[in-house]
Amino acid sequence: MRYKLCSVTVAFTLAFMVIMHVSGYACTTFIVGERNSLLFGRNFDWGFGDGYVIVNKRGVHKAAFKSRLDGENGQPATWTSMFGSVTFNQYGREFPQGGMNEAGLVVESMALKSTRFPAPDSRSYFPNALLYRQYLLDTCSSVKDVIESDSKVRISYDASKGIGIHLQILDRDGNAAIIEFLDGKTVVYTGESLPVRVLANDTYQESLEYWKRGTSPIWDSGNSIERFTTAANLVKNHTKPLSKPSLAQTFDYLGRVASNSTRWSIVYDNRGMKIHLRTESNARVRTIDVAKFDFSCKTPVMALNINDNLAGDVTRKFQNYDPETNTQLVKTSNGKLGSRFRLPDQVLEFLGKYPQQCKCQE
Repeated sequence: MRYKLCSVTVAFTLAFMVIMHVSGYACTTFIVGERNSLLFGRNFDWGFGDGYVIVNKRGVHKAAFKSRLDGENGQPATWTSMFGSVTFNQYGREFPQGGMNEAGLVVESMALKSTRFPAPDSRSYFPNALLYRQYLLDTCSSVKDVIESDSKVRISYDASKGIGIHLQILDRDGNAAIIEFLDGKTVVYTGESLPVRVLANDTYQESLEYWKRGTSPIWDSGNSIERFTTAANLVKNHTKPLSKPSLAQTFDYLGRVASNSTRWSIVYDNRGMKIHLRTESNARVRTIDVAKFDFSCKTPVMALNINDNLAGDVTRKFQNYDPETNTQLVKTSNGKLGSRFRLPDQVLEFLGKYPQQCKCQE
């Protein structure tokens, strides 16, 4: 089959990359329970809560657009999605904050100021972390896959000009990992080096040391260490370690590490293949049954406004994806970021329509 790659050089890509990395600056994630009986909790803290839940398809060929990083002479990544996924998107389809794929892999990330991504090398690259997250969900089924992908791809971005990221991931077999990019190197915590499966907005090692000492820094930006410590204690002191934590209990834990800017609270059950969410504008729990979606790219992409006034199982409430609605989401979210990050209309049009150039190969 002949297809057109979704790649392009955008004059304002650098500004867009700054926006992408600033988003989600006070978030918290944790994994509670024991192997095969785990729930993954995530708070998204930000200035506004607009967004869509997107059902992404397998068998779609994609390509990253070019980076504007000085000294970058590598090639943008190209790939074909092997797995369908359900993602939470504030800046348009293909640019998720996080999500879960049909193999049960959960990928979420938080902002980390001290991020320094590897320098340009022979690996293919992604111009921003959001597209990289979609790649992981598209191509990986396990923590092992994610770790091994580091030998193939990298993020091309100078985090000193914005805010970088670190990841917490969980696969269906109960394996977890935290991945950071520090001093130009990829740092992975898993197994014995991951004694508590919690992440906020300081490096994992620094957060872990404060938790073990039972102390806090004099200046705790965004209450990151406090949120980490609170979540770590909740996870470690979970009252029924041999049974699956309840959904209500996990949402309660998310509430204890919430802030005034918490917009979304999400609980992933990757064994049951369900996602549960609450938002600031709709506190009722909504459930998405991931196993009930048709992830073939021969069928339409589906989407749901994350703030729709719904409750209960919303799996059948998803509607056919609308490119114009996607473009409007990109424009709305960009407009709410303020004048410092506002992009020209033609750039926003490109970002909104970017997914239309990704072609089904089935």
